Amino acid sequence: MRISAKWLLALSVILLFSLVNAADGVDFKVPPRGGEGTVVVKTDPPGSKVYLGGEELGKTPLETKFRSGRHDLLVIDQGQELISTRFNVWPDSVNEYKTETVMPFGHIQVTTIPSKCDIYVNGDLADGTDGSYLTIRNLDEAHTP
Repeated sequence: MRISAKWLLALSVILLFSLVNAADGVDFKVPPRGGEGTVVVKTDPPGSKVYLGGEELGKTPLETKFRSGRHDLLVIDQGQELISTRFNVWPDSVNEYKTETVMPFGHIQVTTIPSKCDIYVNGDLADGTDGSYLTIRNLDEAHTP
């Protein structure tokens, strides 16, 4: 059976593309289990809850010993899961994770003079103050100027 040059070239390109994409961003090394390493987690701002391998480690910034291996790392702040990633803990090593945490939404409180006003957010009627302050909840970054 004879393979044409076009097919051979196409097959080579597909194989090369597959190999490059398979290696892109993937850490093929997995830390051995059975040991213990130091885990350091820092967030900006501090105060987020950290879970590693399903166990709550505490609030950031934190430094603790943890069993070696590949684990799921969760960073939660104000009830929102902000980070969810795989994290390697290498034995007899300091394993550090640093990140900025950004809340996906926030709240604002509006007080107006005169006391009864309609409040618009990005051109959409949010609500009215109706004689007292108004809290507009769950604004995401799309609503920020």
